[in-house]
Amino acid sequence: MYEYYKNLPDKDLPDTLAEMEPLFAAVAHGCKAELYQEVAENIYQSRIRRSNEEWYSVHRLGALGSELAVLSNFFEVSWTKPSTKLNDSLNASVLALSGMVLKSIGRLNEASQPMKVSLDWAVDNNKWKSASMRASNLSSLYLTLGQVQKAVGMARRSVDFADRSGDFHAQCFGFGALGASFHQSGKLQESENSFQELESIQKEKQPGKPLFIFFSRFFVLRSAAEPGASAAGTGARRADARVGNSDWMAFGYCPGQAFSWPRAFFANHR
Repeated sequence: MYEYYKNLPDKDLPDTLAEMEPLFAAVAHGCKAELYQEVAENIYQSRIRRSNEEWYSVHRLGALGSELAVLSNFFEVSWTKPSTKLNDSLNASVLALSGMVLKSIGRLNEASQPMKVSLDWAVDNNKWKSASMRASNLSSLYLTLGQVQKAVGMARRSVDFADRSGDFHAQCFGFGALGASFHQSGKLQESENSFQELESIQKEKQPGKPLFIFFSRFFVLRSAAEPGASAAGTGARRADARVGNSDWMAFGYCPGQAFSWPRAFFANHR
């Protein structure tokens, strides 16, 4: 059945949710046959998710429910113990992805454990970019749960890991998470400093290019709900609409605008 379903789609990379359904079935049957590593690499990563950057099934199709069902096949105990037949890297990746999807559909308490375990693996293996991204996502989760001080602490760790990695996007995620958590703790100056640091990093790493608008979806929605929103805030919301429905992500971006999102955000929150 695994072989049948994996070969059923007309395209190697299906474009729609309906076209992708056979691949979801292939994952289920392949995992029942204990082909976990092969299924994870050749079906889930390559054809459903497509790549670490794209995450087509979620980012483009918005198929959160289907994604969670697919990921559940890789666990021996749901959301805490992936199959031992996965290598360590995929084990941690499955945990991290499951945590983000659980967070996106509102199952917040369930999301924390897989996210923490995947972060610990990245730190133990000196995978600093992954560690930074996972720490920033955990910081966002803690904010949602109202655990503001834990969010600040995790955001600081994200910045530290990002600095070790030297990765531009990890640094943006880290300082953005730190700015978010400082804002929610009432430390507006520290928050603004974090966002300005984020902007400075982009100017250094991408000189001569238009500033990106980096924004947390939470901030954008909050700005929309509060009175006195500025034109800059409205522009940020329009940019957000163009990016898509990836509210599980810590950041989105939209190039070519004349202002940066830290300025747009603080125009609404002073």
